[in-house]
Amino acid sequence: MDRLKRIAVPALKFSLPVLIVGWLLSSISAAEWQALNSRSKQWDRLVLAFLLTFAGVLVTYVRWYMLVRTLGLTFRIRDALRLGFLGYLLNFVSLGSVGGDLFKAIFIAREQTSRRVEAVASVIADRVIGLYALLVLASGATLLGTVSGQSDLLKRVGQITLITTVTGGLMVLLFAIAPVEKMTTLLRRFPLRIATISLRLVEALSLYRRKPTAVAAALAVSVLTHGMFVAALHLIASGILELSPSLPEHFVIGPVAFVAGAVPFMPAGFGALELALDLMYTKVASAQLDAGLGVVVALGYRLNTIGVAMVGAIVYWFSKREVDEVLSQGEEAAGSEVK
Repeated sequence: MDRLKRIAVPALKFSLPVLIVGWLLSSISAAEWQALNSRSKQWDRLVLAFLLTFAGVLVTYVRWYMLVRTLGLTFRIRDALRLGFLGYLLNFVSLGSVGGDLFKAIFIAREQTSRRVEAVASVIADRVIGLYALLVLASGATLLGTVSGQSDLLKRVGQITLITTVTGGLMVLLFAIAPVEKMTTLLRRFPLRIATISLRLVEALSLYRRKPTAVAAALAVSVLTHGMFVAALHLIASGILELSPSLPEHFVIGPVAFVAGAVPFMPAGFGALELALDLMYTKVASAQLDAGLGVVVALGYRLNTIGVAMVGAIVYWFSKREVDEVLSQGEEAAGSEVK
């Protein structure tokens, strides 16, 4: 039964997003495909989109490096780049239950033997700050009025995003001011193993409360990188489509689609990003776009990320034995206590 589960779960994980993308692409008619193929591509925009994506990914690794160093851990920038690219690659292949963030957490915990929980906490903080920055970016676009004059539905999406951002900010503020003892008392009610892990992670994450400037800097860096990704998305859309959403619209559409693409049960969010972007293009953007064009743009962006992941493949080739050891340990550590 366990062997069947080990085979069935990864198979479902990979087949589901492929089916979703296939279904979305089937909505594009033959005439629309012909129009896409016959239209001359603006290669300067597409090349710039790749460079923006690559630079944005590099900066996210610098953000993680900042968060690790904030905790006083010994960590080199080249280690952040090495583990970052490997984690980025594993977001696509996701062997078993080991994804990019889990790989980074296990690997840095191995290297930080005396402060493993703090090392893992840096990965969690990096992910949370990155996701929250997406909401901040979309909310900023709404507050600055970039969606004024656009579709009512786009404005509504911006307003909902703004409410979500404020709610998330209040939760972060509550975490920042609430006594750790009260939070740990609540966590002790969970089953023993879950409680032990949660308690140690909360205590580690609470260390960031003493470094508000560093956290604010990491958030600012995140907003910058996500702005680069949104700009890359806009360049891809305008480089391959005759009619596409404007750059201000993309600053609301893009972050929402990227949040959807962060779902943990699909490799690199494959399928979820395409579905979300296609929905936003057809239902939210002011331009009258046919169904399926959003998924074409998402696939173009996906090609950029695959190009970035190739760097991770090169790093993996030179450190294959060590990475394989971490992957095998990750399968066992996915549900075990952080030591």
